[in-house]
Amino acid sequence: MRFFFFLSLSLILSGSCIKKKRLDIEYFPYTSSNIENLTQITFQEQEHDFGEVLSDTVLRVKYNFKNIGDDTLFILHILPDCNCTDYSISDDTLLVGENGYIELTMNTNGKSGETNSQTRIEVNTKDRFYHLFMTANILKNNNFLK
Repeated sequence: MRFFFFLSLSLILSGSCIKKKRLDIEYFPYTSSNIENLTQITFQEQEHDFGEVLSDTVLRVKYNFKNIGDDTLFILHILPDCNCTDYSISDDTLLVGENGYIELTMNTNGKSGETNSQTRIEVNTKDRFYHLFMTANILKNNNFLK
């Protein structure tokens, strides 16, 4: 009886550790056998300076890009360096010649002074990582309700 109990318990525990596959570099490795599947990407801009802005402002910028290579472009990861920055993407898969965008949104709540934000993009190109930058000089908002 104990044997069946431990057998059942071990089967349940081993089945609960199965991880789901996701589009990840672990499942999309760059090797010499698939090097021909790499493509090319071009950005209209990779840096945006908002200049002086008041605190408690939400800043938005759209980074347009294009698949200029000979194969499908996959956006594998988008990783902002700050939890004050969020993103949206037009599509994570672009055919040859297609355009897309990544929109970054930064919440300046509680920030002041020169602020820099960097977002790392991982794609299936020879240069695997690209960076998008946002800068702003955040001024304290001294407007109080009277």
